[in-house]
Amino acid sequence: MAQDAKISELTTVSGLTGAEVVAIVKDGTTYKGSLTALFNFFLTLDFNLAGNLAVPANKNLFLKSGVGQKAGNTTLIGGTKTVINATVTATTVIYLTRKTAGGTIGNLSYTITDGVSFTINSDSATDTSVVSYLIIENA
Repeated sequence: MAQDAKISELTTVSGLTGAEVVAIVKDGTTYKGSLTALFNFFLTLDFNLAGNLAVPANKNLFLKSGVGQKAGNTTLIGGTKTVINATVTATTVIYLTRKTAGGTIGNLSYTITDGVSFTINSDSATDTSVVSYLIIENA
């Protein structure tokens, strides 16, 4: 029979399939279930990660948007716009999409100033579009 151990003393496992049976303690009662069942249960819950990402039970994804956040909208002026955001790094990936076309639209690109901002550029100097962005940090 296995002995009790602190979580920090347990061996890390890899190569799980989801069919493995695990113990779950709820209100002092121990239950057993597969990893897949446990994962599906978590999908029914509302949860929030550090206030920046929320996944409610309906499985829609919500991100805080605006200044210093991982998503937002901005309007190009003369085909460019610098967005202040200290969370961006050299490994950041930024997804851009045109929300509303304005002026003569061009192809969009971006540059990053690590830890300070990113600049959205259009190859049209008269592009005044509203652009939506989503910031993702590479692992």
